[in-house]
Amino acid sequence: MCRLNDNQKNIRLTYKTGRTGIDFFDVTLSVDVDGRIKTDLYRKDTSVNALLSAESAHSERLIHSIPVGQFLRVRMICSDGHSFELQAQELRRRFRARGYPERSIEAGYHRAKSKNRTELLHQGKDKVKNDTQTSRFITTYNPQCKDTKVSHGKMITKETVGFLELFQYADRWDIILMVIGIVCAVGNGAGAPLNTVIFGQVAESLSTNENSMNASSNNSGCASSIDFKAQVASFSYKYLVLGCIALILSVIQIWTFIVSGTRQIMRIRQKFFNAILHQDMAWFDSYQIGTLNSRLTE
Repeated sequence: MCRLNDNQKNIRLTYKTGRTGIDFFDVTLSVDVDGRIKTDLYRKDTSVNALLSAESAHSERLIHSIPVGQFLRVRMICSDGHSFELQAQELRRRFRARGYPERSIEAGYHRAKSKNRTELLHQGKDKVKNDTQTSRFITTYNPQCKDTKVSHGKMITKETVGFLELFQYADRWDIILMVIGIVCAVGNGAGAPLNTVIFGQVAESLSTNENSMNASSNNSGCASSIDFKAQVASFSYKYLVLGCIALILSVIQIWTFIVSGTRQIMRIRQKFFNAILHQDMAWFDSYQIGTLNSRLTE
């Protein structure tokens, strides 16, 4: 051992001997007074709390499943209930230090405690895989290989999305905003035919007043002039009201669609980013540098 530790790479090996137990990987093997082999969880004195932080950019489902897996691991390693309770108490302290909610910690503990240790140790051994029907060849995809690129492109099929599926990431408030925007858009669009109707009334009024003024120019020209001015003022008020209504409806229409679209885009980007974090390392070899970042900002 001294010869192995005499190196320039700062690598030091240690060993430990004992008459009642031995440490092997993360398991401590010992013999009780009755001569039976017992197992317990082993952690080095230099071990740190390397549990994943609960504040990391991972899904809530993954954060909730980590305590379950760790407590099940302790349940399989510890051969008696007393050692399991001691190790579970230490594991609780480590999870609390990493910011895990108490609900997730206790759910993982109770699930592991309810399991039978013998069933956990033999889990999966009775399953027999039948791979005689199909043969699979799995390899990494290299975009630089043209032949592979052609065959890979034939394997990928683009799924068409229906019209209603475009709004699958919209929540209740987004739908309300879109409905308000549609109603305002219909009202704003109705202003164009109303403008034509009012313009037709103006043209008809001009033609009627011109004929009446020529016919009664000698008797009541002053009264006809007053009636014409009143009609002009009435049409002016109609155009003013129609313009104000169209302005208000157009502002509400644009604002509701922008806010709803921005909320849905932000939600899609978050889900896309979470999906990228859960991919294998080989998946990133299929994309060039910067491709994923550009898709997030599209």
